Amino acid sequence: MTHHIQCAEIWGGVQGIVQDVCTRGLTASIYSRSAEGEGGGDIYYLSVCSYDILTRIAIVDVRGHGREVLAISEWLYALLLESMNSLDGAAILAGLNDLVVDRGFQAISTAAILSLHQQEGNLYYAYAGHPPLLLRQNASGWASVLTPDLPGVANLPLGVRKGIRYDQGHLPVQPGDRLCLFTDGVTEHVNQAGELWGDDRLTALLSDTDREELSAVRDRIVMAFESFAEVNVPQDDCTFLLAEVLVQHSA
Repeated sequence: MTHHIQCAEIWGGVQGIVQDVCTRGLTASIYSRSAEGEGGGDIYYLSVCSYDILTRIAIVDVRGHGREVLAISEWLYALLLESMNSLDGAAILAGLNDLVVDRGFQAISTAAILSLHQQEGNLYYAYAGHPPLLLRQNASGWASVLTPDLPGVANLPLGVRKGIRYDQGHLPVQPGDRLCLFTDGVTEHVNQAGELWGDDRLTALLSDTDREELSAVRDRIVMAFESFAEVNVPQDDCTFLLAEVLVQHSA
């Protein structure tokens, strides 16, 4: 059953979930499971701004569980809520990083924030040491979306040191474009021979399922890495989100 996110409704959490979601701008399917049951895991968040034109997605991979995860979850939630109508994902990451350092949080975390502006038809993206977004546009195939290569130290994981610069990129998207955002727990499943499932296998599977419904693609990804590692419980906290752009932007 698809969960429809309407104007100003916020959806997120740290508990395990398998859920289909729809906003005016995109349809999405998310999978999240903790390696240690329901006591903590990756943080995921999806919301629609108060004008119903900005869909925001955030994923944080916290190097910890339970109380540590919940602490960062609360800070992230508060920052995203007060910045619901802002396109500046880089500023949100900078604020969260400074909070983590100021409060003495020891675990290093990676994060990614995406913002889809429905009227502009632009996707904004910013990372804090996180695996880059995978994007498929038209017939060009799946490719990693990197932030601008600017000079200086930037885009480090959260908690390394205060005052880190985070860069934000943006690109136009069209109806039918697909996205995949994931934590490294997805691609770092290991088989008995010590091989990683890896980015290449994920990209190949996405390419092989371009015409399938997102929920079916989600299930195939889970089956693939579980079969590869011969386990049905993630070896690390594991979260990924698949999305497809729905709307044509305004002229």
